[in-house]
Amino acid sequence: GNGGVMRVSPIGWYATTIEEIKELVDKAISPTHNSDEAKEAAEVCAISIFMFRNNIAKKTFIKYMKDNYKYDLNESIDKLREEYKYTTDAKETLRPALISVLQSENFEDAIRNAVSLGGDTDTITSICASIAEAYYQEVPNSLVKEAKSYLPKYFKDLVGRFKRIVSEKHN
Repeated sequence: GNGGVMRVSPIGWYATTIEEIKELVDKAISPTHNSDEAKEAAEVCAISIFMFRNNIAKKTFIKYMKDNYKYDLNESIDKLREEYKYTTDAKETLRPALISVLQSENFEDAIRNAVSLGGDTDTITSICASIAEAYYQEVPNSLVKEAKSYLPKYFKDLVGRFKRIVSEKHN
């Protein structure tokens, strides 16, 4: 299933090493996802965020994912759009999210790419957005403001605490 991939993005921001990512991903998803495929896809998602927030070059990232996880990220978004079929397979949910980011011009373009694929758009787009934030190092203020308008105060406070914890850990 792809639920594990959807919930590991904070790990990519929190962790300081790939080894730490693997440990935290295992703890985060093992209660609900015990397949190796789901665990690997969740690792790839968190590692993607980790690498992009650390400014890895796009070509280096694509090569790393192909060499270490057998992810082909060179497919065009247009071809993917034509061929994409709904799936709950973790890898085949994550791969379109990654391609949506890699073949975008900015954060909003990445989101548009993900939505345009059809299928499980809420899942693909939520994964895409978490990776796009790291890739572009920001989310447009207008989108942040709009999203926050829907959140209860408790969730806003939780996000603020998480950002402080991450900042303290990395400094």
